Amino acid sequence: MARLSRLYLAGFPQVARHQAVPGDVITQNEGDLEALTRLVVECARTHQFALHAFVVLPAELRLVGTGATENALPLTMQAISRRYVAPFNKRANRTGPLWASRFRSTVVDAEGWLLTAMASIEHAPSHLGLVADPAHYPWSSYRHHVGLAADMELTDHREYWRLGNTPFERQRVYLAKAASLAAIREDTRLWHAVHTGWALGPDEFTARLSQLSGRRSAPLPRGRPQKSPPAEAS
Repeated sequence: MARLSRLYLAGFPQVARHQAVPGDVITQNEGDLEALTRLVVECARTHQFALHAFVVLPAELRLVGTGATENALPLTMQAISRRYVAPFNKRANRTGPLWASRFRSTVVDAEGWLLTAMASIEHAPSHLGLVADPAHYPWSSYRHHVGLAADMELTDHREYWRLGNTPFERQRVYLAKAASLAAIREDTRLWHAVHTGWALGPDEFTARLSQLSGRRSAPLPRGRPQKSPPAEAS
């Protein structure tokens, strides 16, 4: 069976994940974490991928943003790899591929899933036991969204702006809301969608994406369609 083409659309939030080769890492120290963080921001800006949230972890990269063009996300991810892998391999005295496979991604309905995606991404360091509080992990966008740091390279999505009328109000509401979303762990569906490439949202959302992209954006319902009952004899 042919591989399903990637779903890339301008103007819709996309969540992406790139993981290291199993058992390996993509960063070995704080210098690597800082370098990769800087590259994520720079490459997103260069390729018109409005970055809403991200985290750089020892063994993977996660991010969410909205592309101004259809190819904004793949160009961003390609640029990150092109500029990071060779220097990292040289510093780490290693050879071979760094990433386990091509990056995974999905398109999400902003109203229903944008904040959940942000919360899952930014709370990953605490979920993985790297820190007790995501505020203590500087290689993510969390500190920006809760008012502990100002990152002018990030583009706050309209769903974040709707949290309040002032920066302080938005930061306060996001702090509580993100913690609640992360505690509930609503991200099982999110990361499954990222892995499979199917869009995430209500039926009307996925139907709209299918129409715009010219390909299915959600899997077909399981099981055989029900047969219509036989017509009654007149």
